[in-house]
Amino acid sequence: MIAYIVTRDGAHAVREPPGFTIGPAAGHIEIVSYERAVLRSEWQAGAVVFSDLERFYSTQFREVTALHRRLAATGRVALLNSPSRTLGRYALLRRLREDGINSFDVYRADEQRRPARFPVFLHGERDHRGPMSGLLRDQAALDRTLLRLAEAGVPLSLVLVTEFSDVCSLDGLYRKYGVYIVGDRIVPRHLYFSNHWNVKDFRTGIPPGIAEETLFAEELDYLHGNPHEASLRPIFERAGIEYGRMDYSLRPDGGIEVWEINTNPVHMVAAVPPGTPRYDEIFVPFNDELHAALMSLPGAESTERFSIEPVRGGFGRPVPEAVEG
Repeated sequence: MIAYIVTRDGAHAVREPPGFTIGPAAGHIEIVSYERAVLRSEWQAGAVVFSDLERFYSTQFREVTALHRRLAATGRVALLNSPSRTLGRYALLRRLREDGINSFDVYRADEQRRPARFPVFLHGERDHRGPMSGLLRDQAALDRTLLRLAEAGVPLSLVLVTEFSDVCSLDGLYRKYGVYIVGDRIVPRHLYFSNHWNVKDFRTGIPPGIAEETLFAEELDYLHGNPHEASLRPIFERAGIEYGRMDYSLRPDGGIEVWEINTNPVHMVAAVPPGTPRYDEIFVPFNDELHAALMSLPGAESTERFSIEPVRGGFGRPVPEAVEG
């Protein structure tokens, strides 16, 4: 069995179709909220995925870490992602900059360091909604924007200031690659294109004069070739992440720029229906690879049960019985 532990706020990513509902692993995955997991004593042998780690608050860290420790002590499960070892967005981007992988730096909005270069943009540390601002060209523009956010009640401790890295290709397009890690398998997910620096998904604008068929073929080549696997694997290792999706781009010099690693990614947006080329030729093969990787996890088909002493507390609030299902 595979237990997939997720926050309430992030449960939609895997509960809403297609989520984990289509494929051979569907009958071997149990989705469990953290609120329920810390109160639970009965578990099944196999694998446990600690997802959505970037959404945690410090008040939740102790309980989730204790749960991870107690499960590890049984020797009955393979644990993917560790709340005490997995790097969050800020720590990861700082590490990659210091290690010479990323060319850009990142700052907390409330820290004393100031950006070494401009433009910059703002991003929430705990969400995946994309930038909170456009490109800010100088320190004065940054200060004005941060003041407006603070006056609106936004905690600046949860806002990151990120130096802009221009990864535009010679054809005028920005490319954003997405790749999963599941245990020891690297599974390419997508290649998105846009004429805007903020490439959110495949629906971001493509300028006239560029054939979508050409871009679609390039995306298929990426998915089938997995060309960056050797470079990406050590980055996942640095991050301490065994399950999640990395979003990244390539610089003009060929180097990798990592934007984030999402430990609870959405597999496919509902706007892509079956019968369309994107669903049939991109999502279906990816989903097959994803489920094959899930089923390769130790004990994925196990039905053996074991018990642990439950972690008490439950994040300090009542847990309704309808959370799991």
